[in-house]
Amino acid sequence: MKIFPLERPRSHAAWAAAGACAWWVLLYLIVDRAKDTGSGLLTMLWFVWQFFGIAAVPYALRRLDEAIASSRGDHRPLHRPYFTSAGAFVGSIAGVVALIVALVASDLKLPALGGDVVIVPVMALGAWLGARIAAGRGAEGAVSIGYDALSYRHGRRTTVVALRDVTEVRGAAGEVVVQRRGGPALAIDLRGTEADGRALEAAIERAARAAREALPGGVALRREERDVGAWRDALRAKAMGGTDFRAQALDRDDLEAALVHPGATAEERIGAALALRELDDAGATRVRVAAESAVDPGLREVLRAVADGSADEAAVREAARG
Repeated sequence: MKIFPLERPRSHAAWAAAGACAWWVLLYLIVDRAKDTGSGLLTMLWFVWQFFGIAAVPYALRRLDEAIASSRGDHRPLHRPYFTSAGAFVGSIAGVVALIVALVASDLKLPALGGDVVIVPVMALGAWLGARIAAGRGAEGAVSIGYDALSYRHGRRTTVVALRDVTEVRGAAGEVVVQRRGGPALAIDLRGTEADGRALEAAIERAARAAREALPGGVALRREERDVGAWRDALRAKAMGGTDFRAQALDRDDLEAALVHPGATAEERIGAALALRELDDAGATRVRVAAESAVDPGLREVLRAVADGSADEAAVREAARG
């Protein structure tokens, strides 16, 4: 299996939030004291701190983040995905205001700082949430290419495409587009990543081309509408060198090759796995290894079940149909 990590530059949203949070908390302390004393000096410090919080604190924290990351060997630059750090800062303020308004609207009494402290953690939470929403964070992704399929993980979403269904691969501005049979095109976003689009495009095209080559002798592994038990018995006879002249013999090398052949169908792969499982423990181990290298989660689970001798009739039928 080949894995192409789509690593994006690090986001400074968390650091901008930290700067905004520190500014808001200290500003609250200043305002709280100014209300009690009426000091003109504290009022002046309030306005000075507004500028300092907006401009200096996020800048200083970004520099600190770069130094810490560099000391850890991470040289990916900081990036501004949707807004500048000022945008993240404004978002943090909006988050604080939204949370405080929500608390007031819910008739929750906010105690003063002299008692139980509620407003400060509310400010911290609001600053963090607002900055994350406003500045965003580039989702780490990866493209995995196996013997059976390719998968594209983008944030929390994963898309799996069988290699046999790939009809065309082409590079576009900031992305690699995979056309597939029976479904919408898959656009792999490369903008803002360190991935080599041409290398990824070539790897997918090479795997898809290999998958277009049909498996020689694959007919001997097909289920042909039999239930799993009858299918297993027929495969055992072929793998054990049955005497029936109509049974096409299958040796271990044929079965192991069919298990990971790019052009094999899911049905033929499962047939090869069932036959190998019937040979000996070494055959079961080979199936288990192939299962861990499968990209398609459905095929992976069925191959694991076959290797363990616990293959379910319905699951095998569903996976073979796919």
